[in-house]
Amino acid sequence: MDDDSNTRIVFTSILKQMGFEVECVANGKDALKKYKKAQNINQPFDVVILDLNIPGGMDGLEVYRKLTNLNPEIRAYLTSGYLDDSIWEECTKSGFKGFLNKPIRVEDLQKILVN
Repeated sequence: MDDDSNTRIVFTSILKQMGFEVECVANGKDALKKYKKAQNINQPFDVVILDLNIPGGMDGLEVYRKLTNLNPEIRAYLTSGYLDDSIWEECTKSGFKGFLNKPIRVEDLQKILVN
């Protein structure tokens, strides 16, 4: 989930080149809808990557909290171009598996997706 269309395009391209199936959304409402749909057809997502800052909508933390109600074992990563220590501390306490700093590097994606 990322509100920036260019980021979604780049993410999709990189992940597909790495051999992954990808679903990208611009906002939290669509993220929740796609996640529920995938669960309902018994094809749950392996990993969820959420942008922290979504202007005018649910941020990555709020979406994550709602997703954990659907699946407490969710494997989710947070991404942002700007993050202060207090927010990162809240993210780690919330249960995110890690953080990807923007601009995201292919090597960083490989590390979290291969494990």
